[in-house]
Amino acid sequence: MSKLRSAVFPKSLEKIGCEAFYHNESMRRIEFNSMVSIDEAAFAGHPIFQSVKKPKELVISENASLDKFGFWD
Repeated sequence: MSKLRSAVFPKSLEKIGCEAFYHNESMRRIEFNSMVSIDEAAFAGHPIFQSVKKPKELVISENASLDKFGFWD
């Protein structure tokens, strides 16, 4: 299990791959600085985040289920 508690994704980031942060139960805060493609299960198995900063629109893989990410309103 990763102990990464927060992440700020740079503007240059284009994609977060499948299961990239799978079961990272320590992460509580994330910040997206640009639109990014998020693959299936990128944040699966994750508790609800305490803080999420994101653009209005994110590109989600057609195979991804929004409830798997734990940070959707």
